[in-house]
Amino acid sequence: MTAISSHLTAATLRGLPVVAGAVSLGVVREVLLDGEGCFVVGFEVEAAGGALHVLPLPASTFLGDRLEAPSPLHLVDDTAFYERKCVVLVDGRQVDPATWRVIDCGDERGVRSPDARRGAAPTTRPRAPREAMPAPREATGKRASG
Repeated sequence: MTAISSHLTAATLRGLPVVAGAVSLGVVREVLLDGEGCFVVGFEVEAAGGALHVLPLPASTFLGDRLEAPSPLHLVDDTAFYERKCVVLVDGRQVDPATWRVIDCGDERGVRSPDARRGAAPTTRPRAPREAMPAPREATGKRASG
């Protein structure tokens, strides 16, 4: 195991192997932050076949040279929630591995939306939420005849 430095960068974390015991699950592709860009919430993991999964931070252990999950079952296959709610740590920003807090997290230059990694223009926030559902129609008090 390598020594843990005082701060980690996105470039340091990207490419780290993700394992469950002796089983390789893939490599870290992106570091996912909360919507405010202040705390790491998980890691986007690319499996050998190219499939993307999310390893939530509470289900991971950082060992310096790799991330370990208790089981492959801790990988989340449905990444849509994370794509909507999270932003991605960009190069040059640092994370404190003791708290998983982004250093100077109030500076929005340190994050980009998940859309940016898929070719869209970079932003500092996730995409806009879907339009609200229309209000339900008022009840007329009439019963349907049948």
